[in-house]
Amino acid sequence: HRRRPGVRAVWLHDCVQVRVLGPLRVGGDSGSAVPLRGERPREVLAVLLSRRGRPVPAEVVLDLVWGEDARRLTTSAVHTVVARLRRRHGTGLVTTSDAGYLVPADVGTDADHFVALAGAAHDAASRDDAAACEDLCRQAMALWTGDTAYEGLRAELVLAERTRLDELHRRVRADLAECLLRPGASRAGLEE
Repeated sequence: HRRRPGVRAVWLHDCVQVRVLGPLRVGGDSGSAVPLRGERPREVLAVLLSRRGRPVPAEVVLDLVWGEDARRLTTSAVHTVVARLRRRHGTGLVTTSDAGYLVPADVGTDADHFVALAGAAHDAASRDDAAACEDLCRQAMALWTGDTAYEGLRAELVLAERTRLDELHRRVRADLAECLLRPGASRAGLEE
């Protein structure tokens, strides 16, 4: 795939890559991202990712992730899961502040790249640049590895972020369809 100048992903933060456009996956500098092991680590990380850059108190994480079971537990359950995430994926993925745990705002995700490509595609469509629009839409859609963002996670944990990304995904598909109908669209794209 050709990449447009000015549209790039910022993946690395302590060599961690996070993918949320489909099942939640985390990987290192090898480029391969794998699903997180265990329901609780996935859910804790999803809660923190969907609030990226903002500290979330351990008590809030406990309530969100453990639900009714949180009444029988202490925040040490959250501390244990965060420690496992750090051991497996490095200390840069989840940090601690006085206000709670957070995934730093500069930890890049595939969603960041998707949003940038979607914006560039929409701009190309508004300029009637069908070829650029098609290319950018296809790059954006290729980032998806599932049907929905944060696939496999309970909706209440990531609802706002899932909704935002899924709606943008629908807009990119609509932009692609529209640009394929414009003059200058690739013949191969029209045959799909």
